[in-house]
Amino acid sequence: MPFCPTCGKYVEDGVEYCTCGTKFIISEEKLMQKKYEDEERLVLEFREYEELAIKAFDDKDYEKALHYANMGLNLNLGSDASVKYIRGKSLFYLKRYYESMVCFKEYINEYKESLYRFANISGAYVWKARSLWELGDGFGSIKSYYEAIDFLDRKASSPQDNELRFKIMDERQQAIYSSNEPGITNPKLGKMDYETLEHIERLDEDKNLTMQRLYDAIDEVAPEGLEYKSIALKDEHIMITFESENGTVEKEFNGFHII
Repeated sequence: MPFCPTCGKYVEDGVEYCTCGTKFIISEEKLMQKKYEDEERLVLEFREYEELAIKAFDDKDYEKALHYANMGLNLNLGSDASVKYIRGKSLFYLKRYYESMVCFKEYINEYKESLYRFANISGAYVWKARSLWELGDGFGSIKSYYEAIDFLDRKASSPQDNELRFKIMDERQQAIYSSNEPGITNPKLGKMDYETLEHIERLDEDKNLTMQRLYDAIDEVAPEGLEYKSIALKDEHIMITFESENGTVEKEFNGFHII
């Protein structure tokens, strides 16, 4: 029915309602065909975003890779493990470690019990471990490495799995050797005493989120010509020392920003 019998307006095939409110009777066969065509279109659109995300990631354009990965995920098709994985890695390389950690945590929860053959669970544990390490959570990082190895041990092994297992073990061992008891030797912030670390952890229930905010706050003052030097607790205030051309500058971190 190309025209509405009520108002005479042209109506595209498969449309259920005219803008005037008239409802058309559409056969189940046509409805199923339209649904199939819509799903096929979405799959093709998803594959395009997937290819663009992969290419951008391979080109080390992580902002663009993240953009295309998000576009693909916004289609809500499911079976999108590959794009979620690219999203998590892109966030890591963009130094958005907290978001990367959350992304891989959700990835693991979604796919570890499934039979979805494209899911890389052991790899997701490793990227989660790397993000946690960058956020200063040494214990959480090492635990995630152990979980990656445990997952490989529980699945059907292959020569590739054994090779991967040894690589993960080496990376885990480096974290263990580099960790200072609870892992307070932070890759970006350097050594931190227990009082400072405990105060940071009290700023928010999620200490990793606070650490990401601290990283971002330090990066925010970089355009001022300030270079991070050290962090310390003074009179219950987190104080950051920076170096500049004119000497050292001390600023306070309030849990969200440097003031």
